[in-house]
Amino acid sequence: MTRLSEAVLAEPDKGRIAFLSYSILGFPNLELSKHHVETLHELGVTGYETAVPVSHGWSSDTNATIIGALVEASRSGIGESQVLRHFSNFRPNLYVLYKPVARPSVSSTFRRLRSFADGVLPEWDPSNHAMLNSEASRNHIELVNFVSCTMDRAEIRKRVRQCGLVYLAIAHATGMKIYHKRTIQRVAAEIKQSADIPVCCAFGIRKPSDVAMLASIPQCDGVIVGTAALQAMTKGREHFRGYISELIEATAR
Repeated sequence: MTRLSEAVLAEPDKGRIAFLSYSILGFPNLELSKHHVETLHELGVTGYETAVPVSHGWSSDTNATIIGALVEASRSGIGESQVLRHFSNFRPNLYVLYKPVARPSVSSTFRRLRSFADGVLPEWDPSNHAMLNSEASRNHIELVNFVSCTMDRAEIRKRVRQCGLVYLAIAHATGMKIYHKRTIQRVAAEIKQSADIPVCCAFGIRKPSDVAMLASIPQCDGVIVGTAALQAMTKGREHFRGYISELIEATAR
């Protein structure tokens, strides 16, 4: 088990589920983005989700808020090496890969990430999943797999047999309204029945009540907040600290 899954599964001993927040180095600007990551650290988040800023290549699941943040940060010249160096100091971390990695580049990609990344989430639906998983394992990185509440049982079982931590999309797309609790609990239970692996819910989580609802689902091991965290970052340092604090408080179980 890698550092990422270990951190998620250790949170129940603290009486809560795991909490991870998404941030992009360079958004809203370089100074503020570094401050916000420090704030996450001070507040005791479980882990840090991030990505190298890109100007294109995302999937249809990526909403306007995230696209805007990625493009804005990419225009400021933030590159892969700068992102990797910065987030190597904040662990465990989870990197979203927005652009598909061609087969000839898979080995070199994971070798570059080896000293800096704890988990990698391909944002696209990879046809070369077995190769990605093999290279991730070879480089001691956890390949995180995307599962949606709209997938059937056969597809869920196929996916969870090939990965570590599951990134469970509990809304149609990032930032959209989350599904009903019964739906989320049913899918999370199917995942747990198929494999003994951590399940972190993501997409559409905005309010402390959303987090508290997910914390009440026994099969949910953690939450990942993306769009709402980026939006809070644009409203000032104190607002961001207060907002994240409230979400973390709601993880109590």
